[in-house]
Amino acid sequence: MGLINLEPSWHPGEEVRWHRPAARSRADRVVSGTLFASTLGVVFMPNRLNRRRDLVSVRIPWQQVRRIDTVAPSLSISGRSSGGLRRRLRVLSADPETGAELFVINHPEQMAIELRKLMPAAVSDGPGPAGPSPVGPGTGRTVADDRTADATDNQAADDPLGGR
Repeated sequence: MGLINLEPSWHPGEEVRWHRPAARSRADRVVSGTLFASTLGVVFMPNRLNRRRDLVSVRIPWQQVRRIDTVAPSLSISGRSSGGLRRRLRVLSADPETGAELFVINHPEQMAIELRKLMPAAVSDGPGPAGPSPVGPGTGRTVADDRTADATDNQAADDPLGGR
């Protein structure tokens, strides 16, 4: 791929179907690299500079992907260094150790649609990935609902007395 961005190790028979530059959100920073979708799952490969800091690639098999959607920007101060000021792509895994992976990527809504289209039919027929994606587990809220709620929360935060 180049001097900075490295190609991940692929399993025999695995084919890359999609890739885009992205940054993986961590609690205290973002890790730049490339996000791939292959015939076996979603793979994030950090660039060479970040690999020197002992950051490794992330692989989520399609069988473990429960939902691909976006999350609203976080207006917290801690969100500044982790890419939280932008809408991010979320890949929700069934594996409790992996949980949800967040990626800063251009046009995250469009990328979520593209990734859902690449999911194998057996996986995308299950709960979550197809159709509108709930924002939180069991919330039943869509991204549009989340944007409205964020706007309401922001207005409430601007008024410390809560409209009294």
